[in-house]
Amino acid sequence: MAMDNNESNPSKAHDSHTSKSTGKSRQRKDAKNQSSKKVEIKNGLDQSTEQNANQSSLLQKETTTTSASLHDRSANDTEKYPSLATVDNTVTESQDFLLPYFSYKVKLELDVMLIGLTFLCALTRFYNLCHPSNVIFDEILAGKALFMYGRGIFFIDAFPPLAKLLYTFVGNFAGYNGNFTFEPVGTAMPNDVPIQALRSCCAFFATMHIPLIYSIMQQLGHSRSTASVACILVIFDNALLTQSRFMLLEPILLFFILASLYCYLLLRAESHSRYHYILIYLLKYSSGFSPQSGFGIFFLLVCAYVEHLAAYDLWLLIADRNIKTRKLWSYCGFCFAAFIVVPAILYAFQFYIHFKMAPRSGPQDQLMSSKFQASLKGGLASVVINQPKEIVYGSKLTLRQIYTNHPCWLHSHEHIYPIKYPDGRGSSGQQQVTCYTYKDPNNWWIIKDPKSTNQTVETPHRAVKDGDIIQLVHVKTNRTLNSHNVASPVTPTHQEVACFVHYNKTNLVKQDLWQLKIENPNANGTWTQLNSRIRFIHLATKQALTTSGKQLPNWGFYQLEVVTDRNLKLDSSLWNVEEHKIDGGKFIIRFKQYNKEDESISMPFLDKFLEMQRIIYILNFKTVDHEFASDAASWPLLKSTFIFWFNTKDHRQIHLLGNPIVWWICTFSLCVYIALVVFYMALERRQIYVINRDVWHHFCYSGTLLMLGWAIHFVPYFFIWKNVFIHFYLPSLLFKILLLSSVIDHISVQWTRISPKSRLVFTAAVVSFLGIIAHYFIYFAGFSYGNYSFAREELQDRKWRDDWEFIVHRQVIIRRVAEEIKP
Repeated sequence: MAMDNNESNPSKAHDSHTSKSTGKSRQRKDAKNQSSKKVEIKNGLDQSTEQNANQSSLLQKETTTTSASLHDRSANDTEKYPSLATVDNTVTESQDFLLPYFSYKVKLELDVMLIGLTFLCALTRFYNLCHPSNVIFDEILAGKALFMYGRGIFFIDAFPPLAKLLYTFVGNFAGYNGNFTFEPVGTAMPNDVPIQALRSCCAFFATMHIPLIYSIMQQLGHSRSTASVACILVIFDNALLTQSRFMLLEPILLFFILASLYCYLLLRAESHSRYHYILIYLLKYSSGFSPQSGFGIFFLLVCAYVEHLAAYDLWLLIADRNIKTRKLWSYCGFCFAAFIVVPAILYAFQFYIHFKMAPRSGPQDQLMSSKFQASLKGGLASVVINQPKEIVYGSKLTLRQIYTNHPCWLHSHEHIYPIKYPDGRGSSGQQQVTCYTYKDPNNWWIIKDPKSTNQTVETPHRAVKDGDIIQLVHVKTNRTLNSHNVASPVTPTHQEVACFVHYNKTNLVKQDLWQLKIENPNANGTWTQLNSRIRFIHLATKQALTTSGKQLPNWGFYQLEVVTDRNLKLDSSLWNVEEHKIDGGKFIIRFKQYNKEDESISMPFLDKFLEMQRIIYILNFKTVDHEFASDAASWPLLKSTFIFWFNTKDHRQIHLLGNPIVWWICTFSLCVYIALVVFYMALERRQIYVINRDVWHHFCYSGTLLMLGWAIHFVPYFFIWKNVFIHFYLPSLLFKILLLSSVIDHISVQWTRISPKSRLVFTAAVVSFLGIIAHYFIYFAGFSYGNYSFAREELQDRKWRDDWEFIVHRQVIIRRVAEEIKP
């Protein structure tokens, strides 16, 4: 009944419950009043524990939700890109701390096909690396660097030093003693040269091409079978094999090119993931290192390729209205900094290491400026270290042209210009002034004040300053530097420069006044040795003293022509004082001198770096005839090749000869891809759709990406006026191989889906094609390993084109004929 009363009268039940609660509350209150302070502390701790428990519960729920979403996202990424590791974020409760923590589990997957292909590539690349034990072809470049770095001698090369630094580190680790110079080509290497270790460096980078190519094809959305086809084509190309077995630069370059492409594809796939910014820097590290390991021209090619891809993606990102403008600008700024600054820093850093490892003067110093030479130990610094720094009236000095392809000094001698030139023009008949490419006593000049007849240093001395009017007196002949309105001998558009000769029979005007212009004046405006970049402006005609870059005929001893030019801002009109001395008297101690204890004169790294780039540019575009140079148009069809090494006793020889089947089919794939694109576009114009939109976009994107890489690394060589060689085509060959594999995959999926039988036939055709490639790889392998002595008939059988030239020794043929007819 009590229960019924409570149910029928809920207010009464509520009052009863309230009264009971009130009674309990009063009891607890009485207990509190009678308890000690320990009970109050305990109650406070109970309330704090209850609040912390609630907070921990909320954090656990939020973290569990976040962990679940991250786990789902990681699972989706793993399904899409199996090569990525799975990251499992879990939250566990700690007894000591209430904040959650994350534990990471890495899932390792092994691709048996990839491991097998990499192992096969390693077998072909590392096989018999010590043969031949002679210096072959461009091994002289890496070998020269080993020798120079070992002795700390400065040297200049047309290529950035990264690859040579790698070989140097390997050589030092393997025990190279630095005594072998690797010159000339064909020299046998002594036993103390770690040839196996040095060549293994190149073979290792060549082997690593396979994992990168395999991963690139998967990132492009192709199957593992297609990726395997691309790897097999690379493994069984004889040119790539030959190039990977010696101390050469190309395999290292190709590795970083492939790494750049792979990082770019990962960047696109992970554009919204936590790895996004890490991938940007990985991309820039790889693209920044790729030009540093190869030729100077590759710096522009690789950067142009990667920057074009990044700019295209950024252009697509701008169209996304879901991205806030502020975030878009910040992302653009970050990408700009990462894509420009990081490669520049990496590129400059290798030269910093180069300068540190080669601080001493060497035989190639003459190509550098006087200031650069003085910054090297034991070279020009040892000559000028005790010479006065400040130029004064009466100083004797040599003047060197700063910016020129060849170092030269202002020079004169007693010989005069011909009265008449072969073209009928006349000259002034005065003393010749030239620019001489060697140091000579006739290179010395005196700085004279026109207002004074004294040619010696006065006491107190008077410093020469910017804007002063001076005369230049030739020490040996005591004649002043002069110019006038007479055409120069080789370049009639410029004025002749001579040393004044006064003829009694003529009334020649003496025009030997020059105004000094200092391009980089110091605080005092004084003219200093080495540091000051100066111009001499002819006062009467307002033209600058310079050189034309042309040689005089035999009457001028083939020295460089000195002229004046109306353009006062030419780099070739800049000069500097290299050597400086002051004759006579004890007053020499008054002048500022360099510290006698210094072995070199400091030069800022940036100045040295920029000057080095100028020299590299000159060397890269210097036109010198080479017997192995070829035309870029002959590369795609393998019309040219050249020899690396040959044995003088038999027909063993090594040629840079590609697998002709690979080269020809890859070139044909370019035409097939273009034909398919045109075919699909024509069908679409007629509203006939044989493939869906996603497949079409994928086909266009992957093909365009690879064709762009092929074109960027190939087309510029048609416009370079210098010697080019067939191994410059190897980066383009890799892109063609990837494109061929992509076309094969597209045909396999889209054109054989009609029936399983057609797909089976196509698969059999691809396998047969790979078998043919493997056969001809073995057929031409003797030209890659150099371990097989061909008979004359065998060489003739392998000469598929008239352009291919193999070495045939007459003595070997006579010996073999004698052996055959011997009873």
